[in-house]
Amino acid sequence: MIGTPISELPLHTPTRCVIRRFSEYLQSNVDALAALLDNGIEPGVEIMATIGKSAVVLANSRASATVPLAIACSVHVEATGTYGAV
Repeated sequence: MIGTPISELPLHTPTRCVIRRFSEYLQSNVDALAALLDNGIEPGVEIMATIGKSAVVLANSRASATVPLAIACSVHVEATGTYGAV
């Protein structure tokens, strides 16, 4: 499998990452997938992800989306650093 489920990132720590893929579950959830794509959240895009207890904030230079953790765990990423890391 390519990438790590976003739900495995550190809690409450803004983390830079590149989206590697969406799971089949997310790909079949038309509404959730459309909401991400409409905000520019798609494979190959660099984002800042902040994991909360029940939701994840995914942000890029264009927009941000708050996604329930149950959906966000279907987004697989490659972490590239944490916010403020040099």
